[in-house]
Amino acid sequence: MSGPKNSLWKREASSSFDTDDDRRTPDAPPVGRYSISASSLLQHALASKVWRLKDNMQPAKQDCLESRRESSELREHSSSELDRVARYLGVLAEETWKQDRAAVEGEAGIATLESEKEKLFFRLWTSEAEIFSDVQPLVQSALDGFNVSIFAYGQSHSGKRHTMEGSSHDRGVYARCFEELFDLANSDATATPRYGFSVTVFELHNEQVRDLVHESGRNSSKICMGSLEFFVELTQEKVDNPLGFLKVLKEAFQSRGSDVLKSNVSHLIVTIHISHNNLITGENPYSKLSLVDLAGSEGLNVEDGSGERVTELLHVMMSLSALGDVLSSLSSKKHIVPYENSTLTRVLADSLGTFWH
Repeated sequence: MSGPKNSLWKREASSSFDTDDDRRTPDAPPVGRYSISASSLLQHALASKVWRLKDNMQPAKQDCLESRRESSELREHSSSELDRVARYLGVLAEETWKQDRAAVEGEAGIATLESEKEKLFFRLWTSEAEIFSDVQPLVQSALDGFNVSIFAYGQSHSGKRHTMEGSSHDRGVYARCFEELFDLANSDATATPRYGFSVTVFELHNEQVRDLVHESGRNSSKICMGSLEFFVELTQEKVDNPLGFLKVLKEAFQSRGSDVLKSNVSHLIVTIHISHNNLITGENPYSKLSLVDLAGSEGLNVEDGSGERVTELLHVMMSLSALGDVLSSLSSKKHIVPYENSTLTRVLADSLGTFWH
């Protein structure tokens, strides 16, 4: 019994062994089945990573899309805001242009009105010659030995300066007065008096004297104007003819400057000094003719904001008031005349005793 069993087991075992040998590839390496498994694992790992990356990219895509959407909205909003600002700036620029144009037109209108005002004013005076005819007797008085003062009084821009200085085609009071003096002095060559002329030009600003002949560069002899109690020393320039007189005036006016606002708050005094030489008696009398372009008489305006401007106007008001008080006292023949209340009346004290108005 045991024999056949053992033989059967052996055959089965042998058959089983042979079967395993039959399935093996003789030349294949023993680790071949394990290499295939590693490759599959690697592919599986890579696939897993790809899927994880895809999963991670999805939120990133969403964020990117959201950022693009926000960027687009921001661009649209910025574009809308820029359009609104551009429209606002356009409206503002148009309004500014309108205001500038209105200002220019307003200034042009004011200039036109000023020009018309000046023309109308001068129509009231047909010419400078007619104005001079009113003061001509005073020029004769100065040549006769009297100290004479002639004043141009009125508001700023009322034509005082034009009346005094004149123009190229219509000489003013300055030129006509000297021409009259010169003609009268030389009308009779046989007359015993001989006359000499000199001129001083000065400005009164804030009660301070400014010698314009000296500032023009001339260093001629000096002369005093005023009284023993108060006087100012000025440079006098000798003049022998009307052209010389006008040359001195031109240089003095140039040294004064072209500041219109300042000239409106300053008094300008041109004085012709007349020396007499009587060959028979030997006397040498002296007289003078002062031609005064007073500062504007419009008074203090509260809209004149600067402290300097207010100070200037206060000085003008004070000096004009002092001049009025002096003339009033002289006309009423008062014993006390307040010459000392301003520099203007002090300097002209010896030329105001007999006045004309």
